[in-house]
Amino acid sequence: MKRLLALILAAVLVLSLVACGGGENNVIDEENAIEATPVEVYEDVQENEARALQNTYKVTGEIDTIESDCCQLDNLTVYLPTDTLVNLNVGDTITFIGVISDTRVEQKGIASRMYINFNDVKLIDE
Repeated sequence: MKRLLALILAAVLVLSLVACGGGENNVIDEENAIEATPVEVYEDVQENEARALQNTYKVTGEIDTIESDCCQLDNLTVYLPTDTLVNLNVGDTITFIGVISDTRVEQKGIASRMYINFNDVKLIDE
């Protein structure tokens, strides 16, 4: 009897974990994306970071630097696959759609700079 009760409780536990394991929805909402420049995204974050982190942005900007896993557009860091990055050049203008994944502030002496990161973006060919 105790084994049966333990088995039933284990089954209930497994089913409750399965029911709660929805995970995140990483679908990019292209239809409601806010068209913006890197400066406008920065201003949105400064005005209300909580809201900016919920927005989907369609950003057009010029590439300042390219690294092994990302490119920099002013204060925006855009993470892209390496096979996409190898086809880009500094000075190219790109357009992407995505959601801000996080922000960070780097302090150098008395100056500070905010970096805004975009992961899981969709590059748009225009």
